[in-house]
Amino acid sequence: MAHTPSSPVCFLQETQDSLKYSNESANLNQTSTMSTEETLHDLITANHILHHHNVLDAYGHISVRNPTNPSRFFLSYSLAPALISSASDLVEYHISDASPVNSTAKGYSERFIHSEILKQYPNVKSIVHSHSEAVLPYTVSGVPLQAAFHIAGFLGLHSPIHRQ
Repeated sequence: MAHTPSSPVCFLQETQDSLKYSNESANLNQTSTMSTEETLHDLITANHILHHHNVLDAYGHISVRNPTNPSRFFLSYSLAPALISSASDLVEYHISDASPVNSTAKGYSERFIHSEILKQYPNVKSIVHSHSEAVLPYTVSGVPLQAAFHIAGFLGLHSPIHRQ
């Protein structure tokens, strides 16, 4: 199942189209017809595509829900996206607490972001987390994001400022 799309959007659309879920409701028991092996291959490919198109830098990462056990997810073990080359570079985590399933490897501390989103939204199959230099200043300045051109219209009229 080789993917060689020209953009991350194309890859994500192909992945979405290839997944056929047995139950479309928000139910953790839903499963995919995609095998774990295919999912891991696509996750490795997604890392490379997102790196190649500068969506992710060395500190960004993408996770995917396990298609055969939706209470778990896969994420690389603390490696830059461009360096992930095999399933051995990936770790499976429990969504409930972001603990590793079969290893002592802790991996990215941001795995908790992935697990909390996957826990809250059972229909979400994949999470991308990055440290975009274009967005980071807004996270510490107290200045809300504001759409400045038509493509940024998805921000709406008001963007919340999240404080810890």
